[in-house]
Amino acid sequence: MTLKYKKYGVAEPPFALLGKAIIKDGEVRLPWSYGGISFAFRGRGVILEMGGHYDNECDYLRVEIDGAAVKYPVCGSAVRIVTPPAEEGEHTARVIRVTEGLQPLCIKSVTVAGEDPAVTGPAPRAKKDLMFIGDSITCGYGVDAPGDVPGFNTFEEDCTLTYAYMAARAIGAEILFTGASGKGIAANCMGNREDMTLIQAFEWEDHQGGEWDPAGYVPDAVVINAGTNDAWGGVTDEEFYAAGMALLAGVRKKFPHAPILWAYGIMDVTKLNCIKRITEDFDRKNGKTYFLDCGCMSAHDGEVGGGGHPNVNTSLRVYPLLAEK
Repeated sequence: MTLKYKKYGVAEPPFALLGKAIIKDGEVRLPWSYGGISFAFRGRGVILEMGGHYDNECDYLRVEIDGAAVKYPVCGSAVRIVTPPAEEGEHTARVIRVTEGLQPLCIKSVTVAGEDPAVTGPAPRAKKDLMFIGDSITCGYGVDAPGDVPGFNTFEEDCTLTYAYMAARAIGAEILFTGASGKGIAANCMGNREDMTLIQAFEWEDHQGGEWDPAGYVPDAVVINAGTNDAWGGVTDEEFYAAGMALLAGVRKKFPHAPILWAYGIMDVTKLNCIKRITEDFDRKNGKTYFLDCGCMSAHDGEVGGGGHPNVNTSLRVYPLLAEK
């Protein structure tokens, strides 16, 4: 059998965008974790051509063919990802950014290989949509590392091992995520109020700014997991309360009918009572606002991962709580 190849620009239909992916200059850019593309194809495999990516460490893409996933590092120039060969036939593909970083990962083209290769349409998607706004806990910082690892390595981060991804899969939902490690709603974990906040991350297109246009996207619910970095950064309850109310107001303005759930407590409980008060006060005036106490990982054995962050065991404990809520 002689393989044939057919190349597609990813800015053209029928590729479907996942998460907070954006199309710019003929390529798909993935500024945030959980962003990606999905499609159905006929053939034996695909080749992804990535744009140049230069960061302190490699970032990673998760490529699923019919649900079977492989993680690939992306760093340097002329990066090509070639999937393992499958049987000739009809397949579905999902490509997801699973690590965070200041630079977007850029998908320039998709080439399909096979006897009569073709992208045949968008892949079937979940019937629900959940938006997450969060920090390192939702990014999966250190989730795939032992507890004695002190620092951060991208190969130990994977957003598909988090409580968020597992809960979304459990209820049949897609994820759109915005946020980053170390960020709070008033200050970062070092107390810096000039750093990007999670309020800005929600509003921005990427880490550098630019207004995000949801372009018809309407989530079935918005989940916030924030407060840990504000607590560590010394933000007072008074300042945190004002910032929390502003975040909820911004979310409700953009998505007037979406329920908002604030999940908290996995790494820190300092702001627990304040967050309860924020959600109760906002709900009284605006409705559809809820709180979920996730339970602190320090109260459970074997839940500490890299850099003192929650590991997969935490995700396995917390995701059913969120899915049920």
